Amino acid sequence: MPFKPGQSGNVAGKSKGTKNKKTVAVLQVIQNVFDNIGGEAEFTLWAKAHKDLFYTSIYPKILPKNIEVEVSGKDGGAIIINYPNGK
Repeated sequence: MPFKPGQSGNVAGKSKGTKNKKTVAVLQVIQNVFDNIGGEAEFTLWAKAHKDLFYTSIYPKILPKNIEVEVSGKDGGAIIINYPNGK
């Protein structure tokens, strides 16, 4: 007897939305490292010293994917990003 579309054959399987055990473990390790290197206070100091990296590499990853964000530099001008060592 074939399965109906959208129905799994394993009714005792993982519930929808259940996170993978390895994913949960890796996230916990990252949280532990974050806490051990100073947590929010140290991250804030780093972000202030590396605003270009924060705004281009980290902050976009936490924004919802379905919104548009428009940013501009000083007085509405261009945003200037200076990369050390020409990278």
